[in-house]
Amino acid sequence: MGFPRAATVCEEVAFALLLVAVALVFDRSIDSGYVLPKVAALRLLAPLVLAFAAYRLWRGPRPELPVLPMAAGVGLGVWWAAMTRSCWQGGLLVCEEQSWDLEIASASSGAFQGVFLNGTEITNSIESGKLGGFIDLRDNKIAGYLSVLDDIAAGIISRVNEQHAQGVDLDGGAGGDFFVPFTPLVPGSTTGAARTMAVSITDPRQVAAGGPGTGAGNNANARLLAAIADERLFNSATASASQFYSTLIYQIGIDERTAEENVTTQNSVLDQLKNQRDAFSGVNLDEEAVSIIKYQKAYQASARYANVLDLLSDEILNLLGT
Repeated sequence: MGFPRAATVCEEVAFALLLVAVALVFDRSIDSGYVLPKVAALRLLAPLVLAFAAYRLWRGPRPELPVLPMAAGVGLGVWWAAMTRSCWQGGLLVCEEQSWDLEIASASSGAFQGVFLNGTEITNSIESGKLGGFIDLRDNKIAGYLSVLDDIAAGIISRVNEQHAQGVDLDGGAGGDFFVPFTPLVPGSTTGAARTMAVSITDPRQVAAGGPGTGAGNNANARLLAAIADERLFNSATASASQFYSTLIYQIGIDERTAEENVTTQNSVLDQLKNQRDAFSGVNLDEEAVSIIKYQKAYQASARYANVLDLLSDEILNLLGT
């Protein structure tokens, strides 16, 4: 139950200022951490609800509308929202005359650099803009391309070494590893296979081109090694190395085309917004030309009017003189 007394204009003003101060502290407490709600409307609703609740507690259950305190709360919310700029997750970037810089440091994954705001990593939260595009290209697109190349390299290394070991070289010795064997850092992973792919033999005589039990100059194993190019080693045994690589090139082309179309679409939207802005506040050359002609005609009419007055004055003076 509230205090039963009549509220004067001075009391309303004083109470509104008090609500502004309390709401300001409340809003700053939200911005102090990385927990600002995503919905920007809460910046307007929080001071408004606070003003209404506090007024009702102070005045008691009365039917009159607390116009002044509620208007002060709304005004505070609009002003505070206009004076701040936040990122998508709510990290404060600009507040009045203060600003917080984005920092680059080692990401939690350790593979690349990450984007930090006030000591908190927000790399995965940046999904739009030029920075978001670069991050998506680095972490998703290029990582996917490299993964396919690693799969191709690991498959070729394993299969070629397996087949090469079944032949004999020019000196009759058993074939060894043709490529340097790939040892994954994580069991079952092919990450880094393409980067470390290298030929193991150093002497052409060590190429195991001959089949086992054949004489010098036999190329039975060499033909089997060449046939590996047509074996379906990839994509669940449905694609050869060349087909799998062609799929990668095709995907890169699709991604590039999609990016170009997105840029074209966004530029069209931007041009439309600019045209709408110019139509509202820009200068229309045709209208300005009409205005110039109108003022020119008005000036000419004024000059002719002055000329007529001058002639009439002369006539009057002549008549009076005679």
